Amino acid sequence: MRLMPLLLAAVIVAPLGAQDGVPGAYPFLAQPEPTATEEALAFYDSQPYVPIRRGEVYSAGFLTEDRMMAFGRVLGPTRPPQVAAKAPGAEMTRGAILAIKAPDGVRYQPGDTLVLAVRYPGPKGWGDIVVPTGLVRIGATTPTQTLVTLLAMYGPVRKGQHVYPLAPFADRGEVFPAPVVNGARGTVLGYLGRRELAMPGAHIFTDMGAANGVRLGDFVQVRREVHTRLNAPDTINEPMALGQVVHVGARSSTVRLFRVTAPDLAVGSAVVRVATLPE
Repeated sequence: MRLMPLLLAAVIVAPLGAQDGVPGAYPFLAQPEPTATEEALAFYDSQPYVPIRRGEVYSAGFLTEDRMMAFGRVLGPTRPPQVAAKAPGAEMTRGAILAIKAPDGVRYQPGDTLVLAVRYPGPKGWGDIVVPTGLVRIGATTPTQTLVTLLAMYGPVRKGQHVYPLAPFADRGEVFPAPVVNGARGTVLGYLGRRELAMPGAHIFTDMGAANGVRLGDFVQVRREVHTRLNAPDTINEPMALGQVVHVGARSSTVRLFRVTAPDLAVGSAVVRVATLPE
C-alpha cells in the first residue's frame, strides 16, 4: 500500500510527453493521423479543375432515339491470339486480348478505339439504352476475327456485348461555365438503371438534344413545378438537382447529377439549361 502514493506521484510529476513515449507530445492535444479515406478524399479534392472529364463522357449511357446503329459483337477472350475465342465464362480484365467481329460491310482499322457496351430497351419512343462497359484498341486482324486489347473497364465485360466506334472528344481546355438566359426547357425521360431516389453520380435522360441547342458540358437544373395535390401539401417551384450533360443526341441528352437537394426526382420533372461551356 505504501507504494501506491509513490506511483501516483511519479505519474503526476512525469511529463505527459514522457508518459506517451514521445518527448514534448501531449496526446490529448495532438492532431490525429489522417486516415486512408481522408487522404484519398484530399487527393481527389486537390485535382486540377477540369470542365468536363473524358472518362465521364466515354462511360455515359445514352438513348439511340430509334436510330439504326451498326454494332459489332464481342466473341470473347483469346490467348494466344491465334486461338479462336470459345470461352463464354472466361474472366476479362484490363489488358486482356479479346476477339470481336465487325458488323457486315465494316472494317476496323488497327489503332482505332472502340466501345464495348450492353443494350436494353429504353423509354417508349426513344429507342434502346446503350451503356458502355469498356474501351478497346484494335490490333491484328485474322480472316475470322479482329483482335483488340482491353484498355478501360466501366462495368463487366462479357461475350456477346456490342461494339461501336468511339466518338471523338474535343478538349476545350480550362474554360468556366457561362450563365444561359432563357435556356432550353425539357423534361426527365428516365434514369440510367433502376432507381427509386436520385443521388449524386446518377444519370438521367432528358428530351433536350442538339436540336434544342444543348451541347456537351452544359449544366442543367431539374426543378419541381407548382402543383396542387389532394391530401398532401402543394408543391412549389424549386430546384431539385443540378447536373452536367455528358452525352448529346439529336433529340435527347444524358445528364450526370452532382448535386441533389430533393431525391424524389420523377419522370416528367422539368429540366432547364442554366449554363454552358464557352467554345
